[in-house]
Amino acid sequence: MSSKNLSNVSDSGNGHWPRFLSVERAGQYSCLSPSSIRRLLSSGRLTALRPCRGRVLVDRHQLDVVVSGSSNAPRSGRGIRKR
Repeated sequence: MSSKNLSNVSDSGNGHWPRFLSVERAGQYSCLSPSSIRRLLSSGRLTALRPCRGRVLVDRHQLDVVVSGSSNAPRSGRGIRKR
């Protein structure tokens, strides 16, 4: 394998994303809003890491597991539930 090919290889295909993300960057990474990330943190589905006062970080690998493990299928139509 050439060095050019090796530079494109990363552990999960997301080489430009750091392992630990701020709430805002976690939202950008997962295409969720920062308030959705905070909701996942407060519900306990994601673990908040606090390396120093006022700083909250999210593990990117844990975020991948939570998002890919979601079992909620989107509703069809305009959000109106059929009874």
